Amino acid sequence: METSDQDIWSVVREIRDSPYRTLEAFQKQIREDREWFFTKYPTLAEMCINSEVFDEKALEYMLAQKTHVDGATRTQHEASVSVGEHLADKYIPCYKKR
Repeated sequence: METSDQDIWSVVREIRDSPYRTLEAFQKQIREDREWFFTKYPTLAEMCINSEVFDEKALEYMLAQKTHVDGATRTQHEASVSVGEHLADKYIPCYKKR
């Protein structure tokens, strides 16, 4: 089953917008209800649950790269390098452009 960006965003919003996100019962239930998300995107899933700060712009960029790979306009390697450079430019001071 192909996972759309919409499917991913839907689960991300469901988790991030829940006032019960930090409760064990919610976490257990969401892991059961959205098992595909926790299986296919374990790091993203854990970030959604546990991170206080969540960079939606970075996720948007990554999903755009996924779309390029899915559409065969970029290789997985090219997309991975692009995401790495994007994150380095944003989060590692010595790599920031300008």
